[in-house]
Amino acid sequence: MAKIDQTPRDFLPFIIKVGLTVIVVIIVGLLAGAIYMVSDILALVFVAYLVALGMNAPIELLVKKCKIKRLLATIIAYIVILSLIISGLIWLIPPLTTQIFELLRNFDYGGFNDQLIDLGFINSLDSIMAQFSDIGKSLFSMIGTTFNHVFRSFMLITVAFHLNMDKGKTAGRIKNITKNAHAAKVYQELADLLNSNLGGWIRGKFILVLFIAVLSYLGYLVLGIKFALPLAIFIGLFDLIPIIGPTVAAVPAIALGFSVSPLIGIITLIFCVIVQQIENVYVIPKVMQKTTHVHPLISIVAILAGLSLFGVFGALVAIPAYIIVRTLYIFFIRDKRHLPS
Repeated sequence: MAKIDQTPRDFLPFIIKVGLTVIVVIIVGLLAGAIYMVSDILALVFVAYLVALGMNAPIELLVKKCKIKRLLATIIAYIVILSLIISGLIWLIPPLTTQIFELLRNFDYGGFNDQLIDLGFINSLDSIMAQFSDIGKSLFSMIGTTFNHVFRSFMLITVAFHLNMDKGKTAGRIKNITKNAHAAKVYQELADLLNSNLGGWIRGKFILVLFIAVLSYLGYLVLGIKFALPLAIFIGLFDLIPIIGPTVAAVPAIALGFSVSPLIGIITLIFCVIVQQIENVYVIPKVMQKTTHVHPLISIVAILAGLSLFGVFGALVAIPAYIIVRTLYIFFIRDKRHLPS
């Protein structure tokens, strides 16, 4: 039987492979940890990018139609849009808050406080006083949270503003750095494609949400349904979910209609069906004709996946993220001619 003579040198390639594998795993882990630590910043930049895409259309309109410089056009567009949003919030929040509290008061809690006592949430006067003693801490926490949200909103708008300002300049910077005109051209083509697909989808969805919310609000007012404002906002937000969203969101309004009278309930049901048909047959084809098409089933799966992975934020950005991934796939993999040589 032959004797196998193995020297330490024979194990050297294996040791190197193991060492390289360990190093790669450590690097990947460190990168994953770093990404997790700055995930809030990455999320802010991503949302700012979506805002910039949505703002690009009015800015381009001012630049091309009014023949003004991009800086001035960007400033005007942001001032007008932010003024409209702030004015809308000032007008919406007081009646919305009143109607929501009224809606909550109309619920039959069925001895809710007694149940809290039985469950041990409120056991004695001492526990109530202890809750009041924490008001100062809660107030400071609320102030800190409010400041954090205001600061993040300011940073988001600032990043989006600069992204809009730099549109068209990045390709030139890439050309100057890489000395590769083809790479700059590829980037510009990709940026234009993303703006067309994703930017158009964002603007189209905003128009659809506004359309169904306003039309539903006016219809609920005419029908005399209580809490018309929160119900209209609810159905507008659920319109982001294709097919099932508007249908599910219409259920509370129909139920409140039947609480008024069977006739009002039936009319409310017919009204909701008519609104959805108008949106599906006339509004959606007109608004979304120049934007990328996302299959309803893919939209639902993407929203559910985003909700499971990242909560409400993931659900809101799931479809834009899918459009970006699909655009990159089409651009770099399917259409290989766009790859830099």
